[in-house]
Amino acid sequence: MPRRFTIGRDKHCDVPVEDNSVSRKHAEIWMAEDGTLMMADLKSSNGTRLIRNGNKIALAESAVLPDDQVRFGVVTMGVGKLVETIESVYPHALTKRRGVTRIRCSCGVLKLPGEVCLGCGGPNG
Repeated sequence: MPRRFTIGRDKHCDVPVEDNSVSRKHAEIWMAEDGTLMMADLKSSNGTRLIRNGNKIALAESAVLPDDQVRFGVVTMGVGKLVETIESVYPHALTKRRGVTRIRCSCGVLKLPGEVCLGCGGPNG
């Protein structure tokens, strides 16, 4: 089972957020077995919102992209920044699966070298 990383006000969260609008354990982020970056709200008091292309969507559990933003209570963070923060402590925790390091397409989506990008349909690379 993939390692899930917690985001919240609790100092023991993988990504601690010091704001009273953020629940102690607000959300989780992880890489699914198929390489999809996933996020789930942990029944937080003020909810989690996915912000993609200017649209704000309540997030229960969903795939997220590095260019997405996520709002925890009143705090907004970029998914790419969350990944960087986690990987500064756990290298490749969210960009490596089954021994293969994923690369970042120019649109921001993580993909295997040589595969067509699912985010923009860009060429193999």
